[in-house]
Amino acid sequence: MKPVQHGAICTTVNLFALVLLTRLNCASAAKPDAGLNAAHFLALCKAVRVAKSTLPTPAAGANLEDLSTVAAAVAVSLSDHKEIVVKAEKQENKGPVFPAGSSENTTCSAYSWPFCKRGAEYLKTNNKNFEIQTWLSENKSPSITRKLNTTLATFLKTMAGRKQIQLDQTVRKINGLLNDALEGEGSEKTSTNLSGSPNRETACGKISGTTKTAGTLAGKSLKADIMCLCAMEPSGDKEPAVCTTAKPALSVENSGAKDLQPDWEILKKACGTPVSKEGLTTAHLTSLTEDLTQLIMTGKGENNKHPNVLGALNNGGETSCNGNANAQYGVCVIYETEAGTNQAKNLKWMAVLKAEATTLAQLNEQRKQENSLKIALVALNTTLANIATGEEPLNQQNIQQTDADDSSKQLAAKIQKCNEAKDDQEACKKLEDKGCVFNPKGEKDKKCTLSE
Repeated sequence: MKPVQHGAICTTVNLFALVLLTRLNCASAAKPDAGLNAAHFLALCKAVRVAKSTLPTPAAGANLEDLSTVAAAVAVSLSDHKEIVVKAEKQENKGPVFPAGSSENTTCSAYSWPFCKRGAEYLKTNNKNFEIQTWLSENKSPSITRKLNTTLATFLKTMAGRKQIQLDQTVRKINGLLNDALEGEGSEKTSTNLSGSPNRETACGKISGTTKTAGTLAGKSLKADIMCLCAMEPSGDKEPAVCTTAKPALSVENSGAKDLQPDWEILKKACGTPVSKEGLTTAHLTSLTEDLTQLIMTGKGENNKHPNVLGALNNGGETSCNGNANAQYGVCVIYETEAGTNQAKNLKWMAVLKAEATTLAQLNEQRKQENSLKIALVALNTTLANIATGEEPLNQQNIQQTDADDSSKQLAAKIQKCNEAKDDQEACKKLEDKGCVFNPKGEKDKKCTLSE
């Protein structure tokens, strides 16, 4: 535990927890010391590590378009598919007119022409497929037709629900907001200035008598607030390094009239590695924002009379955030105070982190819904196929065995083709494009055989 002085207040900091503060009275220092703002810098670093994080793009799930296409094919196979296929070949986008009361008119009116057209194209392209041939040849009973239409309606409703879940958009939103909290928005992302116009006091905050004025940059981004805590005003050097007591000291340029972006990159790196995707949770963000809110609300300066300030105030807390290296220093950031609640307001980065906690909860819920819907869609798709054939679900092992039998037949046919050349090497050479090779040590009349 290391006591760190904040003007007339001595703060005891547990650097292994999230900056738990207790106060001890200390004598005012003549000038800011190295490490004066280390505790508050480390507290904001917790938020920086979160804001540096990037959620990965969600892995691709079930191919919804493929599932929808098979459903469309089943729907078309239920009606006069030949007429629909013919119309699909002739029509681009405009739906054709089918005879009133016909099965094709009923199907394509109920499910839309684009849906019918997609199913017809699939049936034509895959007309050699055994299952599709079965769909088309089966004489569907009224009972099967009703079951299929009911299942199709459920399928399409479930599909519509699934399409409402846009995980990739949610993730992009989270990553974008995190970056805004870290770096600011627009031109703020590439430039950091605390002096010039506005000057440092205006940018970080000032106190005049009993009036406390929030900085114009205060709360806009973690970058701006950390630079208010860590960058001194021009003094000819980088001392003192108020945000750390590490050796060598983590010094930054004085705030002067120069761009502090390079120094921000140093401080950002010093905060540590980004929180992992596993650690980026609603619970973590909620705990972090609650702790930071309490830290910011805690009074600073003499008699703790200035809430919603981070950093060091000297001279009884009557100095501004001027970054001076003398007894009248104030190396701090001052936030607006909400009337009646004593809480800081207009902390954009804090609001973003709180919104992230909510959005992460939504993302987790969306992932659960997406997984449930994916399972439902696959099951419904199987049901559609089974109803269309009027049979029980095909056994996967039987399907695999059928595939294996087909492969064996094809292999035997290829070998037989090669064996037709018998032991004639020249004739065998002419069959090289069929995969045949001449093996002089092979069986009699079978020296021309299939390459392994």
